[in-house]
This record gives sequence, structure tokens and C-alpha cells, in this order.
Amino acid sequence: DDENLNQSENFNLDSINILENDNNVIIKQKRKKRYNLKLKKKILFKVFISILAAVVLGNIIGFGIGYSIPKFENYFNSQTEEVDLQNNSDNSEEVSKNQSKNPISKASESVVSIVAVSDNNDQFNIFGASRESQNAGSGIIFHQTNGNVYIVTNYHVISGAKNVNVSFGNDKFVSAALVGKHQLSDIAVISVSREALKNIGINSVKTAYFGNSDKLNVGDSVIAIGNAFGAGNIATRGIVSVIQKDIPITQTDNLSVIQTDAAINNGNDGGALINTNGEVIGINTAKYAYYAVEGVGYSISSNIAKPVIEEIMNKRETPYLGVTVKSITEQDAEESDLPQMGVIVKDVVAGGPAYKAGIKVGDIITGFNSTPIFTPTQLTEAVRKCNIGDTVEIDIVRNGRTGITLKATILQDTKNNF
Repeated sequence: DDENLNQSENFNLDSINILENDNNVIIKQKRKKRYNLKLKKKILFKVFISILAAVVLGNIIGFGIGYSIPKFENYFNSQTEEVDLQNNSDNSEEVSKNQSKNPISKASESVVSIVAVSDNNDQFNIFGASRESQNAGSGIIFHQTNGNVYIVTNYHVISGAKNVNVSFGNDKFVSAALVGKHQLSDIAVISVSREALKNIGINSVKTAYFGNSDKLNVGDSVIAIGNAFGAGNIATRGIVSVIQKDIPITQTDNLSVIQTDAAINNGNDGGALINTNGEVIGINTAKYAYYAVEGVGYSISSNIAKPVIEEIMNKRETPYLGVTVKSITEQDAEESDLPQMGVIVKDVVAGGPAYKAGIKVGDIITGFNSTPIFTPTQLTEAVRKCNIGDTVEIDIVRNGRTGITLKATILQDTKNNF
């Protein structure tokens, strides 16, 4: 009996211990759940506060930016649109009608004629003063505000002019102001005031739609529109011959363009190359057709032009290195025992960043901030991506000696006149 009693007590004790352990587990689990719930609430609260703070701060920052920096992010319309200069309202019905027009009719209303007047220092009148010369060109309306209409054209059309005048198709001209220019891209932006347009009887203008030039294929039909030979807008048809081709624009620099067999003549410079939908997929540059054989025209693709236009419109400070360079040809490499990569420095601007860094004529620039350089265009684009005040590392070869790295501080290019 005593033995049975002991066994029973042990059993009961064991049961009690098991029960107590179960209770402890349950209590611990409940405590853990409560702790996890509290932790989740704390985390959610912190996340909510963080989001709220970010939204408030974002709105404050956005407000500050919005009122301190001009916003031009919506340059290029999603469709061809007309804005009434008289009452500043969209003409929706007119827009709908224009959508059914043929591509030439739609796009030509956004192409203007330009006359750039400059002094010809090679010719003089009887009083010994320089005679004026006029350069005919074209432009494309791409943006407008309450005060101004903005036009993109070729840099070489307006370069060196003492004044630039624009006609919107009614044989009357208004004076234009320079917004900005980029020589190596052969792109410039000018503007005319809406008040000046009203004064010559123009109450509405149409902005062009810039399409995606990356969608072009060899053989696609294209149409060139511009002020050919100064005779007003003329359209010529052709096909895309080469989607991307580098042509020389100076002795040292190349320009990437679309090649077409559409006739692009003197005066077409700055005009539109459009596709069959009436979208601008290129800016014609007739000047450089002289480098090629007859029947070949060139146009700066829209996707190359748009970032440059945006940079000009936002008045971004233009980074400046201060060198003139040329490519190394195979003949150069063989005759002078030069490396196949890099660009040769032909000139260094006194007082510029390259001059201060110690770069000399004859040096070969092979790298820019650890990026290999093979062409002048690559160097130009690398500099353009810099900010004013950036310190950059430039790798050079000098008199056959490699491994030389110089540091330059990028400055601002302050040249901004016709």
C-alpha cells in the first residue's frame, strides 16, 4: 500500500509539474504575442511618422524648388497642339482636325523661316563699312509659354549673327532672342515674344511633336521640311539610308546624324525631318551635306537633340574643359608611333581648366575619370556630364610616356551670344 501511495503521489507530482510547465509555456507564448504586437505597433507607428515626415518635407522642398527653378520638363508635346495667343486657350476642335491632316500639313505649320544678319568683313561699302550678309535657315517651334515661343534651329544658322529674324509664314518677320546654344551638337534655341507676334497679326502658333528616333529603321520613309533657298517651306521626300552616322563638323569633332536621300538644301538647316505620322524625328543640317556626295542629306536625330534642348532651356551651366582635340587615325598611329586609343590635343585655351591642369598641345588624352577615351565626341560627352567645380582626373600620354594623370577643375563656359 505504501508503495502504491508513493507511486500515486509521484504520478500526481509529475502531473502537476507537467501542468505547471504547460501553463508556463502558455503564459510565455501570450507574453511573446503581446510583445510582438507591441513591437509591430511601434514599427508601424515609426513607419507612419517617417512617411508623413517625408511627404511634408517633400512638399516643402518641392515648393521651394518650384518657386526658385524654372520648370520646363514638358517641352515636347505628346501630340501636335495649337495654342491661341489671343486668349491663351487650347483649340481642341482645331487639334482634332489637324490629326487627320497629312504629315506635311501637320508638321509644316510648326516650321519657321529664319534670316540671320551678320557683317561680312570681306566686303565693304563705299564708306569703308562692312557689308551685311544674310544667312537663310529654318527652325522648329517646340515649346511656348505665356510670354514666349521657343524655336530650335542649328547653331551654325545663327552663329556670328548680329540679329536674327523669324517668319511664321506670313512674310512678316519678328526679332528673335538667343536662349542658348551648343556648338558641338549644332543646336541652338531662340525665342520670340508673343506680343511681337500679335503685332504682326499672328494670334496662334503650333508646336511640333518630337517622336522617338530610336524606332527608325533603314528604308523608312521620311520628309524634310524647311526654308530651302530662302523660298519658304518646301518639302522633299526620301528614305532613311543610315540610322546613325558620324560626320566631321570641324577638323577635330564629329556629329552623330541620320543619313537620308531626301534633298536637304541650303536654307533647310534647322528644319524638320518627319516620319509618315508627322512626328519630328530629326533636325536637318544642310551645311554638313557638303562633306558628302550628291543626294545625301543629314539630320540630327530627335533623341540626341532633345537632351541638348532641355539643357539649354533649363539654363544649365555648361561645363568647360578648354581644349581642342582630334581623333587619332590609323595613318597618324603608324607615322608617329601613336597609340590607337585617345585624342590628340590640338589647342589649349589659356586660363582654362586644361591649361591650369598642365595639359599641353600634342598630349594624347586617353582617359577621363577612369573612362577610356577614343573619340572627340566621347570626351565632349564626358565633360558635359560634369558639374561646374568638379575635379576630374585626365589620363594622358606625353612624348610616348604613359601613366600620367592630371587633375582639372571644370569651369563654366560663359560664351552666350549669337
